[in-house]
Amino acid sequence: EAARLTEAEAAAAAKARQQAEPNQVEEDRLHLRQLHSQLQQLIHAAKVTGELEAKAAKALSEGADEREDLPGGLDEVLAYQTLVARLRSELRWEKERRHSCDEALETLRGSYGLLLSRALRVRK
Repeated sequence: EAARLTEAEAAAAAKARQQAEPNQVEEDRLHLRQLHSQLQQLIHAAKVTGELEAKAAKALSEGADEREDLPGGLDEVLAYQTLVARLRSELRWEKERRHSCDEALETLRGSYGLLLSRALRVRK
């Protein structure tokens, strides 16, 4: 009789797993969609950050050309130096932000891959 209970329990557990798997697959599918959306947002943010870096670098190089043409006005030179320092600071901030986005993107890719492989295993 103990063996029958064990078989009955095993059958009940298997049935419960089969019923739970579709729910798990749907939860995994929703989570994958959320990860995909976040991934797309991070990719867009990385592109925008790259564009900002290019613009800042261009502004810095153009500013260096203009500085050579300046008359000896100390106020203008100080204002220019302040602007260059601010742009460099913003560029540094954008690079840090891009690095952070890249790390988050890699984390999301890893999670996405794990969930995808898990979903594929459940379907088999």
